[in-house]
Amino acid sequence: MGVQFWLEHFGLDQQRDQIHMQVLGDQAVQMQAVETGIADAAALDGVYSKNLRQKGFTLLGEYSALTQRIISQAMVVPQSFLAQRSDIVENYLKAEIEALAFSLAPKNKPAVIKTLMRKLKVDANNAEEAYQDLLKGVDRKPFPSLDGLRNVQRLLKTRNQRSARSKPRT
Repeated sequence: MGVQFWLEHFGLDQQRDQIHMQVLGDQAVQMQAVETGIADAAALDGVYSKNLRQKGFTLLGEYSALTQRIISQAMVVPQSFLAQRSDIVENYLKAEIEALAFSLAPKNKPAVIKTLMRKLKVDANNAEEAYQDLLKGVDRKPFPSLDGLRNVQRLLKTRNQRSARSKPRT
């Protein structure tokens, strides 16, 4: 969806402009695909885009430049799953909130940096930049905005008409 928002931002249309999208893997794999010419473009977090920019690649835009509201972290489940397994949904949401609180607490910064280094496979400087991106980009409240939900629904409608019948609410 992030890529779809970027296409809109640049006035492009996937069908009209014959843009072919492919799932390649995590962001490290996507960065390598762009670097080796397997992919022409990728929507990457700052750590990876910085790496490519240092190698002479062109950065088309930063996430903060997007005007559309999106959902940075969310859980979407069918109503039937929610009705049948509300315990799983509740436990997942608790874990998401705890992880967010932990990650944003200044006292936990060293542990978060260490985790970013390990998971993103980057050095301490790049992990620090990723941490700063996290602080800037993550929604502090663990629920999506109504505008973000409407934008997601608008994009989903092109692939699944049933989503048009849902009523976004927070």
